[in-house]
Amino acid sequence: MYIPTISGLAPAYQRESAYIAVHMYRGMPYQSYFQHIEEIFKRYQGRPHWGKIHTRTSEELAELYPRWLDFRRVRATLDPEGMFLNGYLHKLFDTDTLVTPDVTNISSAG
Repeated sequence: MYIPTISGLAPAYQRESAYIAVHMYRGMPYQSYFQHIEEIFKRYQGRPHWGKIHTRTSEELAELYPRWLDFRRVRATLDPEGMFLNGYLHKLFDTDTLVTPDVTNISSAG
């Protein structure tokens, strides 16, 4: 069990959390296995590890992470041309949808 953290994109942000790791050897067919495991995690509002394969969408991540839109705004501000993005991250961060600065909530970090 991990105590909540102040990092807005951490799986333990604003809640107690437990971590469960699911791995497959490289080259093994993982899609079906991961899909079934992810359905269980979704039932418990599981937040994916950022360095692991998952199928969550930007919309789903916005529901799981209270600071998701803040992150998208900062990312768009610091990398407006998408230089640090690949195809997967373009889709995950929904870079085709414009995000505008939220000037009413700039000073809040948590």
